[in-house]
Amino acid sequence: MTTDFQKKTSGIMLSILIGVIIISFMFTGYNSMKGTPDTVAKVGKHAIKYREFQQEYERQLQFYSNYMAGGKSLSSEQIKSFGIKENTIRGLVNRKLIVEFADMLEVYPAPEHVKEQIKSFEFFKTNGNFDVNRYKLVLANARLTPSDFEADVSDQIKAERVQNLITNFPVSSAFIKDLVDFKSNLVKVNLVQIEKKALEKHLSVSKSEISTYLADKTNQERVKNIFTSRKSRLDRPEQIKARHILLTTGGKDKKPEEVLKQITKIWKEATVSNFAKLANQYTEDPSGKKKGGELDWFSRGRMVPEFEKVAFETPIGKITAPVKTNYGYHIILVEKKRPALIAKIEEHQDEIAKELIQSDKKEELATLTEKVIDEVKQSMASNKSKMLDNLVAQYSLVKQNDVFINQIDGTTGRIALKTDQLAGVFEAPSSQNVVQINDILSTILVQKLAITEKEKKEHEIKPADEKVAYVTSLSRKFQTDLIKNLETQVKVQVYDNLR
Repeated sequence: MTTDFQKKTSGIMLSILIGVIIISFMFTGYNSMKGTPDTVAKVGKHAIKYREFQQEYERQLQFYSNYMAGGKSLSSEQIKSFGIKENTIRGLVNRKLIVEFADMLEVYPAPEHVKEQIKSFEFFKTNGNFDVNRYKLVLANARLTPSDFEADVSDQIKAERVQNLITNFPVSSAFIKDLVDFKSNLVKVNLVQIEKKALEKHLSVSKSEISTYLADKTNQERVKNIFTSRKSRLDRPEQIKARHILLTTGGKDKKPEEVLKQITKIWKEATVSNFAKLANQYTEDPSGKKKGGELDWFSRGRMVPEFEKVAFETPIGKITAPVKTNYGYHIILVEKKRPALIAKIEEHQDEIAKELIQSDKKEELATLTEKVIDEVKQSMASNKSKMLDNLVAQYSLVKQNDVFINQIDGTTGRIALKTDQLAGVFEAPSSQNVVQINDILSTILVQKLAITEKEKKEHEIKPADEKVAYVTSLSRKFQTDLIKNLETQVKVQVYDNLR
């Protein structure tokens, strides 16, 4: 028998699935106003308390510190670049949206259920039993009232119930069987994609064509507009090429004075000729360990301030004295410098004009495209791999070998086949060795290959695994769409006291 709760649930879910309005989720898009001192945001009628934000923020800081900075404290620049503050509030808002959804479904945990949940927490127990005095003491130390904590637990139960609802989609065995059958129908292929835009640069343009083109004022304006849009990429800031040796000071058994003593000893031994060897031997920077401490070209703002200041002030061919940063002590060998370069239109106008002339040569492009298609087809059909590789290199084509495609998932990698294009591959007769797929921007040539028994076994799909994967994917998509839909229905305010 269907309950009112089930009817309400299915009705709301169906309306959400059908009527999802997709709007980008942006931290800066939330309404903002001044909140109370202990509240950083409000989602519908649910407040996000400062203590909630601080707890999650600290957790995020620890996560990024462990996985992105090797356990070291993050700098303010790193915290900003990782968007930790924004990610924290985004995650908390999402949680509250789920609680709002639970309220829409009228999911209200019974007081007895909330009490039982609280009594199960180990930190409220004494000798294995719930201790009401300990409960009050722990909450008081955390500056929480019992009513606030019980409301938090109630919201947690609501969210868990909604999560269970989202992640337990009923999927029939017959559907999974059909899905496995489709995915088990494999073809093995080689793919080559011929992009028309990439072929344009192979169309010949004479100097006289460029001169004539630039003599026209309308064309001059076109060139100027393109140059302006690209200028920030064409300009080049002052840059340095360097090597460094780093000894870290982050370990528990590392004393900074001992590290300084060791790096000073290395500095006294270091010369331009032996620096790379010493770096391989001593540096504790993982990225430079087997590269002689080599760093990519860098401009101002890319390194920590202490490192950057000394590097830019040091002449080419000189080794700096030990430099202290948050990471530890460095010595730096400055190898090369590039001065800042300000792009000028006179230096780029011929190149831009050539591109524009090439883009207007529609007939020549069509002729070249057909020529390249025929040559690639011929090399694929006759298995002339060397000829094919030469064509790929000559015309900047995209190639993928030994790709397995089923009728559901399509391709992975740089060459993507759409659903209707997949049908063309599977429906082509076995006698057709190379299938041609055309769209507006490119042509994809697909060479069908034989599949061995070993390869079939390697790609065998188990119904149980497929069911888990399908339900997981479906519930993840549903949750994403649910959040986006709730954003359009629930008022979200992030207060100025957080910014």
